Amino acid sequence: MGPWQWHDSGAGFRQRGSHAIIWHGEEDSPRSRENHASGRHDSDNKQKETTMRTNLREKTQVKRTTGLVKILGAAMVIAGMGATPSGAAEPLRVGITPDYPPLVFRQPEGTNGVEIDFANALGKELERPVQFVVLRFDQLIPSLVDKEIDIIMTGMSVTKPRQLRIAFANPYVHNQLRAMFPLKNSSKFKSIDDIKKTDARIGVVTGTTGEIFVKQNCPNAKLVPVTMRRDVGFFLTKGDRMDLYVDDTFALADIFSQKEGDLDYLKQPLSEEDLAWGVRPGDKEFLSKVNGILDRWKSDGTVDKTLDKWIPYLKTINSDQAKAK
Repeated sequence: MGPWQWHDSGAGFRQRGSHAIIWHGEEDSPRSRENHASGRHDSDNKQKETTMRTNLREKTQVKRTTGLVKILGAAMVIAGMGATPSGAAEPLRVGITPDYPPLVFRQPEGTNGVEIDFANALGKELERPVQFVVLRFDQLIPSLVDKEIDIIMTGMSVTKPRQLRIAFANPYVHNQLRAMFPLKNSSKFKSIDDIKKTDARIGVVTGTTGEIFVKQNCPNAKLVPVTMRRDVGFFLTKGDRMDLYVDDTFALADIFSQKEGDLDYLKQPLSEEDLAWGVRPGDKEFLSKVNGILDRWKSDGTVDKTLDKWIPYLKTINSDQAKAK
């Protein structure tokens, strides 16, 4: 709150520093303080009497207000004013963590990405207005379980530990963990074994499956943690901070598209997993509807069209992977 919140000639509320001050009657000005000081001893009895009357008026007003609130509250319940208007659809509360381009990320004009397009389309199919709920990644599953959101749509990988807590819709795309490096280093990293045995500097985003892979499989490598994926292209080509970088296909595609002439990547994926939307285990009817819509989108090309819009290099990467097998 600022230094002044609200007041009128009879009552008010003001902020002084971190303290809120409530007053009644004349404003607390230098003139009023002077007047009160000069006549304080002569008007003690009158002030006590005035205070008693003021307190009585306040108590009476509180009782009236409380009674009015109860009456209005009852009327709202009876009329349904406190609930969703009759016939109006409940919003589809979509949990997202918008730090994962091109799947879900913030731009100056708003939050965009693959998952945002899917969520808006899903809301139309279900005839429910979409409400995006921004959460930290580690808050998504607890919020879903606690019924604070209805679905997670933020590029979440399907893993066994997560399947113990929530249900997943059918996967809409496969995701692979990959290695990317400057074009000049292509001869050094021709296979997965080359990466596992290297003593080079490997960049990873902290807390991702890329970091886990490097820690478990690359004992000789020097781990280089990064916090922002947008900096990786610079670190690989001009920053001289890392020799290769490990992340998933979608992050790789976004970085590669910006530095295509300077970067290369290993055609073989380091590991594979699926991406899917998370729902509560007990919402079987909702899960069935979501899967039905998703299956239709796969058949009519909606999924491919959306992925191609945001990840134009995905087809090339998948084609290279097929050739490498």
